[in-house]
Amino acid sequence: MKKAFIVFALTFNLLSIESKAQTTTVNANQLEPSIDDVYDVVEQSPEFPGGINKFGQFVYTNFRFPEGITENIRINVTFVVERDGTLSNIKLLKDPGYGVADEVVRVLSKSPKWKPGYQKGKPVKTLYHFPVTLRFE
Repeated sequence: MKKAFIVFALTFNLLSIESKAQTTTVNANQLEPSIDDVYDVVEQSPEFPGGINKFGQFVYTNFRFPEGITENIRINVTFVVERDGTLSNIKLLKDPGYGVADEVVRVLSKSPKWKPGYQKGKPVKTLYHFPVTLRFE
């Protein structure tokens, strides 16, 4: 029987987007964080209880490797860490098929609450992005 292993990159990238107003200048330091906005970059990033290594262990323990995968697959997963630490909008940027997307959503939906991201000392919704490599052996 062949075994499948999941290796998580212990680094992650927060997506950043730059936007510019055409005629209005606003000092970002004067703005209060909105409870509805999802932030790409925050002063304090969200964190899984125990850190990224514990997150990798959580996913490895709960992930059921789908049938039919015969080669290594690299996927990029994004989700929003809500103000209360729950996860929402769990997505794969490109679904490789084989039920991988459904399994990733199932596992991450079971995640314990995270420490949310903070902006100006207040918890905010934060976009989180991490790469995952599914290794077939």
